Formats: sequence, C-alpha cells, structure tokens
Amino acid sequence: YLIKGGFLNASAPDLAAGFGLVDSDVTFEVSETALSIAGAGRFGPAPVVFDWKERFHSSGDAGSELVASAKVTPDLLNAFGVSARNVMQGEADVELRAAGSGRDFTSITANVDFTRSALDIAELGWSKKFDAPARGSFRYGKDSSRALLHGDIRADGLELIGEAILDPSGALTSAVIERIFSRGNLDLRGSVRQRDNGGYKLSLSGPFFDASPWMDSFLSMSESETEAAKPIGGPAGSSSPPFEIALNADRLRLREDAELTRASVTMRIDEGGPIDGHVTGVIAPGKGVDVRIGSDAGART
Repeated sequence: YLIKGGFLNASAPDLAAGFGLVDSDVTFEVSETALSIAGAGRFGPAPVVFDWKERFHSSGDAGSELVASAKVTPDLLNAFGVSARNVMQGEADVELRAAGSGRDFTSITANVDFTRSALDIAELGWSKKFDAPARGSFRYGKDSSRALLHGDIRADGLELIGEAILDPSGALTSAVIERIFSRGNLDLRGSVRQRDNGGYKLSLSGPFFDASPWMDSFLSMSESETEAAKPIGGPAGSSSPPFEIALNADRLRLREDAELTRASVTMRIDEGGPIDGHVTGVIAPGKGVDVRIGSDAGART
C-alpha cells in the first residue's frame, strides 16, 4: 500500500531543549516498509527545512535518516546551554544529516557557515566582521561504549581542529587537539586525557603562545595574607581533582615586551588557583628562567 498526504500549520511539541516544531507545512508518504515526511517550519526561533525517512524493515541500513537545513541564532544556542550572545551576533546557516533508529541518532554530520554572523572569541584574541567568511564542520558518531565528536572550524586567522571521545554518559574521556591557531595569539597542538583520579591533563606544544592575559594569575600567588593561607587542594569541602597542564612552546609571550624561548610550563590547578608548578625557558641570550610554585606547610606560596 502507499498513502500520501499533507498537513498545514502542523506542530510537534518539545522535540529538544523545550522547543518543538511549529508553523510547519509538511507532506508525507507511508507504505508497508517506510515513512517519509518533508516540509518546513520553525524550531524555536530558527526556520528549518527538513526531510525525514524511516524504514520499518531496515535490512542492515539505518532505520531513520534526517536531512535538515536551518538558521541558527544566539538565542537558539543559549537554549541548548551554549552561551553564545557574547560570542556571536547574527545567524549561521546549518546543514545537518543524521542517521539512527527513531530519534536516537548514532551518526550526525553538520556543516556550518558563519559568514552572516559577527564572531568575537576573546579567549583566543580573534574576531571577524559580518560577511567575512568562516566555516565549520562537525561529525558525531556513537556506539554502546563511547561517542566520538570531531570538529573543524576555519576562518581568516583562525583554525580550531580536534576530536573528542565521550563516555556513554557524555563525559569527556580524552581529546586530540590537531590544531588551535589564532593569528598573533597562539599556534598549538596537543591532547586532553582523563587521569585515574578523575581529573584531566592538558598537554600542548607548538611554535607560539601568548600567555600574557593569564600569566599573572598563573605565576603570581596573591600577596595578601588571606590568599597565601589558602589550603592546598582547594576550598574547604572541594572534591574536584586538580587539573594538570603541560605546555612546551618555542616562544611564550609573558608581557607585551617580554618572551621566553624554549619555554616549558607544568602546573597543577584547582578551584583555589595554582597548587604547584615549574616554568623554565630563555628570557635573553645566555639568560635562563627557572620559576617554581609550591607550598609551605600546606599553604600556597
């Protein structure tokens, strides 16, 4: 059998993040082997065009497939827990393809065009104006034991490329940073690994890192008596394990007029700031730097 039809002004409430599909005009086809729905509508504040196919007898193929295109705005990203208003103004065009069983997608590919948005990533010292080209691609796949997420974002003066492995609960277990680059600010590669104690270690290396926005907080312990007396291990009641950093950079900018070459930084950090660390490098020809951060009788020094 084959049944064809359509709906005007259809809706499907609460699909994700409290949003549903509204103001949707759709057509459908149903047979004994498959269901196909195609149409356009609004998902929260974003217009979307979609094509959904679900096979009732997949015979090894994906049970369901979704192809969609949408306009993504900061308001939509905020609804999904991504604080975007301070980073993005305007909208991004997204093309998405997903496969799985029902609404449980095991494979998702998304291509994003940020051209019609203004972006400002203050942490990387990078920004772009409206209509300047910028694109990203994301791939997600999962099985019963883990999920894999790969991202690749490129624009003039910016490259963010990496891959993360998540456990079944969605927690990060490891990541490979293929490149994190912002012209004039950093050019690094590295990895993130979860330690046996549940904490994480970030390892980075590369030609250049401008650490001047953070170096004071990393290397200068507070001179106040209150700060100096902070206990090692974080505030009272803290149970989070320390975060470990290992950085090796050919050039490490400390101030606008000061750089280390052949720089090496190792540090452990918790909620209270640096616990201990070691910084070495060359500050001038024939002049080395060797700085240690530690503790004295359980207090940070």
